[in-house]
Amino acid sequence: MATSEISSSNERHYYAKLEAIKDIRDKTLALEKLKVRIIKEVKLSDDEEKCLEEYRKEMEHLLEEKMSHVEELRQIHADINDMENIISRQRRTRRAPFDMAIAYTIEYLALKYQIRSQCERDYLVLKSAARPARGGGVVPIEGSFSDKLPSRWPPSQRLPLQPQQQPRSRSQRSWLAHTLVIP
Repeated sequence: MATSEISSSNERHYYAKLEAIKDIRDKTLALEKLKVRIIKEVKLSDDEEKCLEEYRKEMEHLLEEKMSHVEELRQIHADINDMENIISRQRRTRRAPFDMAIAYTIEYLALKYQIRSQCERDYLVLKSAARPARGGGVVPIEGSFSDKLPSRWPPSQRLPLQPQQQPRSRSQRSWLAHTLVIP
């Protein structure tokens, strides 16, 4: 019995060792599985970090592009404002000579009226003091001064004998500019 006790005690000891080895093996396999999972997760984390870095770079690129577009838009708005200022300045500049032309036209018409009035007055004076003809008669002078205007001027182009008022609307200014005929 002693041998069988020893052998049974050895068997238990060996079984215990085998059980311990089996536990160690199972834990080692679990450790290897965990190690593979850890490596896999670290690799995934590195891949995600690389993707995240690419996203950050793309975001920076998009922000730079946005800022360049914002700068382009700012420049476009500045150009538009400059053009609007130039156009308004040009309108004022264009209007000044036109207004001067109207003022000169009014002055021209007034002077023309004075000349016509003086010619009419002198014509009437000449008519009343008509000189005698060779045969002792009087040379008749008939008609008004406006009848003596050159025939190449149709009546529609003859200036009135009264000065015009300054036109107020664009169509009146246009009409005035077209009715002024300088021989």
